[in-house]
Amino acid sequence: GIYWMLPVVTCTVLVGLALDYEIFLYSRVFEYRSKGYTTSAAIILGVSSTGPIISAAGCVMAMAFGGLLLEEIIASNQMGMVFVFGVLVDTFIVRPMLVPSILSFADKWNWWPTKMPPAYKNEYGEIINNGLTEKKPSINSP
Repeated sequence: GIYWMLPVVTCTVLVGLALDYEIFLYSRVFEYRSKGYTTSAAIILGVSSTGPIISAAGCVMAMAFGGLLLEEIIASNQMGMVFVFGVLVDTFIVRPMLVPSILSFADKWNWWPTKMPPAYKNEYGEIINNGLTEKKPSINSP
């Protein structure tokens, strides 16, 4: 059977880890949006800048929790399996796919009650005017 403390312990730890990764990702998205990037550009830049760090941390946590699978105690094996599975799902499904899609659907509600400055940059840092993009002038342009 399932150890009676399994849901209590694993839910607490996994929610704590998920919130840690979420705060890290969302603060980066918020930072880009407050610098004038559009919401979609801020999401793209936030996920691309935090993705490798979150993936590496998730793999390290999965390996650390994988040590519980080597125990002879059945309750430790069960907790280890739930921890490893939960961390890997959070790292490779929830953080890179589910969170950005929810953020893109919520659009302006992501920033409530904060008032964000008007968005004027796309994900490449180009200035946006009325849906048209203007390239930054380069040194060699006439």
